[in-house]
Amino acid sequence: MKGTNPIKEAGKNAKDWWTAQRGFSNLIVIPAIWAVVSMLVTGVIYSGADVGRYIYEFLPTDMPEPFSEDRLGILVARLENDPDGEYTLRVRTALEQQLPMTATGEAAVEVDLYPKTLELPAEGRLSQNIANATKEGRTWLEAQNAELLIWGRAVPTEKQIELRILTRQPAEGAGQAQPEVYPLRIPTEFSDRLGATLAGVVAGAGYKAWNQRGKYLTPEQREAMSAWMDRLKSLRGDLPDALDAKSRERIREKIETAYFQIGAALVADSKDDRGLAIIEEMFGKDSAPDSWPSGQILLVAEMTADYFEALAFQGVPLPPETVETLLKTSDDLSGLIEQLYGLEQVTENEFLYFAGDLQKLDGHLTAKLGRNDEAREHFKRADRLFKTLMDRKDAPKDPLSVARIKSYLGSIELSLASLSTGEEAAKHIDAAITDFGQALNELDAEVAPREVVRVRTLLSLAYNSRWRNAYDARALYSSAETLEPVLPILRENQRIDELNALSAQMAILYGLHSVIAGGEASGQKALAAGDAFAKEAGADETPVKAQSTFIECLAYLGEGRAMSAEGDALSGKVETLEKASDRCEKAATLFEQLGNPYSWMNAKSLSSSALRIAGKAKDDVALAAAALGCANDAAKKTEGIDDPVLANQNAYTRGAALREVGRQKDDVAQLEESVRILRDAHEKLMAPERNATIGDRLPIQLQLGDSLVTLAAVSKDGGKNLEEGIEMLDKTRDAFASGGAALMLQDATEALDEAKRYQAEMSVN
Repeated sequence: MKGTNPIKEAGKNAKDWWTAQRGFSNLIVIPAIWAVVSMLVTGVIYSGADVGRYIYEFLPTDMPEPFSEDRLGILVARLENDPDGEYTLRVRTALEQQLPMTATGEAAVEVDLYPKTLELPAEGRLSQNIANATKEGRTWLEAQNAELLIWGRAVPTEKQIELRILTRQPAEGAGQAQPEVYPLRIPTEFSDRLGATLAGVVAGAGYKAWNQRGKYLTPEQREAMSAWMDRLKSLRGDLPDALDAKSRERIREKIETAYFQIGAALVADSKDDRGLAIIEEMFGKDSAPDSWPSGQILLVAEMTADYFEALAFQGVPLPPETVETLLKTSDDLSGLIEQLYGLEQVTENEFLYFAGDLQKLDGHLTAKLGRNDEAREHFKRADRLFKTLMDRKDAPKDPLSVARIKSYLGSIELSLASLSTGEEAAKHIDAAITDFGQALNELDAEVAPREVVRVRTLLSLAYNSRWRNAYDARALYSSAETLEPVLPILRENQRIDELNALSAQMAILYGLHSVIAGGEASGQKALAAGDAFAKEAGADETPVKAQSTFIECLAYLGEGRAMSAEGDALSGKVETLEKASDRCEKAATLFEQLGNPYSWMNAKSLSSSALRIAGKAKDDVALAAAALGCANDAAKKTEGIDDPVLANQNAYTRGAALREVGRQKDDVAQLEESVRILRDAHEKLMAPERNATIGDRLPIQLQLGDSLVTLAAVSKDGGKNLEEGIEMLDKTRDAFASGGAALMLQDATEALDEAKRYQAEMSVN
């Protein structure tokens, strides 16, 4: 695996894709401004009994105030064998001196003394004594709202301090689940360099714990972490000569682990480029993978799996050679974790979790390569591993761990749905929605905001899949509604890029709902969300202007199609529909400038639809002809692109526009062309290899049924065309009714009523 960097190309593709889709720049991490904390904070760092007694008088005896939610809090417990508190204060002072201040003068990490001691009795098994101390220490952490407890003992006879780091929650499923048996040993008279090393190890563990609790990093913390990554790099090769070889190696390993812990936290927090560099460095290490410490193997496995799952769900393209390299990497990591399990260096819970995570990754990667049967098997194995973990008596019970595993089960179901069709896909989508809902029930936005955002985003995607699979308008609305609570969380945590992207997505979902079901009410929600997005993202930016104009296009189209006041017909507000077409054309122009053919095609298709509907409402052949001209322009500009989605959209737009022109002109040739185009598109969608959903087929079926009936009426030839059209419209109407697509239902109902009136006339004649 040495020399391969599977992340580098993928990271570049992701950055290019995000830039093209959003047009937003990544956040720039500002280098930290280091401040030297005065040694007078504690007065002394020297040894000596008199000084020790003086210090002891100032050690706290009362419990400190709990840490605030926006600070990474660290407790330093009184060390065993340290009656005067001398060594305890040395540790605390070293941490306070070395943990950096931010540019605003605030501490990104806060350290407090805790007035109790965790002791390890000389009698009994060491592992059990550590477990007992761990249990007690975690109650202290919970009460003080702290992330880490530094505890241990002084060994004056050996001139050493033995320190252990305890996290607030067991890290089952996301790192080492058991406390380490061997402590970190440092000299009692440690230098500034060793003090910096201690602080770096503590910072790495602290940020890892913060990350695992599903919290966002504050800008101050990100700034501090960026500085720590630079400093830890230099500390690895700058250890004091006084250390013996064994201590030097253990401390260097601790430094490296802290470096990767911080990188992992940055990756999880916002897919930061610095974090990506850490993963690159891990895969580019000179040492062989089987020589890596177990903690680093687990860390890189989770980083890789979670990062690339996020890319998969966002549809980020990856070159096949990159995917193949990642598959090899995942296979190597799986083998290493299995070896660690065989050597009892990881627990069974850890093995089940990480093996499941990597199987999930393999599913996404093989699906990228089109190896769908293989992908299904990977996802099913991942599902079994996670469920086995949850069924164990000692399975993780804390809400965050339960939520995380439930959300992974949901993502597996959602992935299986994407590889299925019809009822099987619907079953997987329903299971995904249930899993994500159960995960959300375990989460509190105040406690784990990042996890709430992640799970809600996935739940929105699951509802969107239900809408696409079954043309379920209620699910489409739920997809938008699920995102609403996410926006204030992102705003509060200063996640502006993600806020802008999800705001635009929510507005588009509401806008689409207004077109097929909600009319003016959903349109107003879309306009409000789109306006908020434009103000937040910068209305003068071309990508923002394109998105916000497209949202207006959808909203006005929905308003123009809304039901009449009597509720028995579509209103057909011509002026509003013309306004929709105008916005769609402006959006198309902007998307063309951005080089985005798919969004351009969407805008042109909606512009044509708005003009066609207005032409029908006003019985205006000029508007119908304008709709056809718009559709022809779109078809001509995209004819060189071999893409079934664009081809299907072209067929829908041109076929519908041709029908309206043919109807108003009584032009049989144009109606026959409309039927030919729509029938060809429908047959392609019905082909098994296309795996088209009901949602893909219904709009084409509606237009084809309407065109068949119109052709029969204009040509005065009822026969087969009329019967086929009525049958198709009847089935389409039932599907729209089942999915709550009120406006599409009205389209089908009006077309069917017209067909039956013509059928009745034919029978009389």
